Amino acid sequence: MGEKLLSSSIRPSSRNQRKLEC
Repeated sequence: MGEKLLSSSIRPSSRNQRKLEC
């Protein structure tokens, strides 16, 4: 899960942000 958070920070994606908010 930590890696996914880093990935979203490096590559901000609307789909990734929505999954993080869930």
